[in-house]
Amino acid sequence: MPKLTALIHVSNEALALEQTLQSLRPCDEVLVISHDSQQEIAGIAKQHGAALKQAIVGVDNGVYVTDAHNDWILCLQPGESLSNELQTSLEEWKKIDPGTTVGYLVGIRDKTSPGKRPHELRLVNRACLNWKDAIPGNVPNALELKGDLLRFRDSDSKQK
Repeated sequence: MPKLTALIHVSNEALALEQTLQSLRPCDEVLVISHDSQQEIAGIAKQHGAALKQAIVGVDNGVYVTDAHNDWILCLQPGESLSNELQTSLEEWKKIDPGTTVGYLVGIRDKTSPGKRPHELRLVNRACLNWKDAIPGNVPNALELKGDLLRFRDSDSKQK
């Protein structure tokens, strides 16, 4: 059974981080990378049982997957949470052996505007793929998971 680490990069987004952390029931580990020194972030991470690491200037965001204890990484942005359907899909996914699959696409749905966005590669096997940014780019022929990431605020400016 695969184990799952949620990886979230955050910068001055305490409220958005709290919303995200509340939905991560299927994750075996949660790793928050703080790109500022806001004390509130540390308290919120601790309250939700998340490990906190201070980002290092000049280090690519994708490098922080090496701090995870698991190979499977669920990449999130502050202000995103797992829909009930995605939580269920992840719980079911953890009962199978995904083998050497590179990753899975997840639907993105804005709570503030109607309609879905294109699916994004958000569940990634770090043993099969390296990436530079906080959110990996898509790979051809990736499978899709049922359910969506619910975006509660505008997260179009992905952290680089």
